[in-house]
Amino acid sequence: MSRWFRFYDDALNNPKVQRLSGDMFKAWVNLMCLTSKNGGEIKSLADAAFALRTTEAKAAVIVTALTTAGLLDPVEARYFAPHDWKSRQFKSDVSNDRVQQHRERKRNAECNVTGNGDETPSEQNRTEQIQKGQVGNFLKVGEVKARGPKHGAVSPSRGTVFVRKGTTDWEAYADDYRKSFGVEPEPNADGGYWFKIAGTTPIPPPARIARHEH
Repeated sequence: MSRWFRFYDDALNNPKVQRLSGDMFKAWVNLMCLTSKNGGEIKSLADAAFALRTTEAKAAVIVTALTTAGLLDPVEARYFAPHDWKSRQFKSDVSNDRVQQHRERKRNAECNVTGNGDETPSEQNRTEQIQKGQVGNFLKVGEVKARGPKHGAVSPSRGTVFVRKGTTDWEAYADDYRKSFGVEPEPNADGGYWFKIAGTTPIPPPARIARHEH
C-alpha cells in the first residue's frame, strides 16, 4: 500500500540536511519512505539494507552517519526512526490542541538540558548509543588500534567512511574500489582509506582508467 508522508520545505534551510552529500540525502529520503511504510519506525538493519539496496554492513555505516548528523534517532527496543518523526507526521491536520501541547513539551524538554548543558536528553541518548556501538556491527570491529581517524568514522557531508586496512570491513569496500578502478586502494598515512559510504559504483573499464589517472 502506497501512502503520503509530510516532507517539510524547511529542509531547504536545515543545515543538518544541506550538509549531507547527494548519496546521503538520497539514503535519508529512502529511509523516511521505509519509516512511513513501517508505521513510524525502521524495524531492523535488514529492512534498512533492503531499502537502501545495499549490504547490511554498508547500511549500518549509513545509519551511523545519519544518526551522527542528527537525522535519525535510536528507538528503544527496536531500531531507528527519523528525528522528530512522530511530531511531524501527526495523523490529523486539525488536531491543533494536540500539536500545541507537543510543541510546549518539546520546548520544555529543550530547556532541561543535561550534562555539560549542550545536549538535550534525546541528543545525549543518541550520543550514548553511538559510543556504545549500538548502531551496527561496523562500530564494534576495533581490530586495529592506530593513530588518526577511528575505524568507522563517518563524514555525512562528504558521504565517506574511514576504513582501516586489516579490519573485516576493508575487503568489502576494497572490492568495490577494485571493480571500479582496476587497482588496489592504497591506505593513507593513518592506515586506512576514506571510501564512499555506500561503496564505489563500478564504472566501465575505459572510463575507470581515465578517472583513476586524474
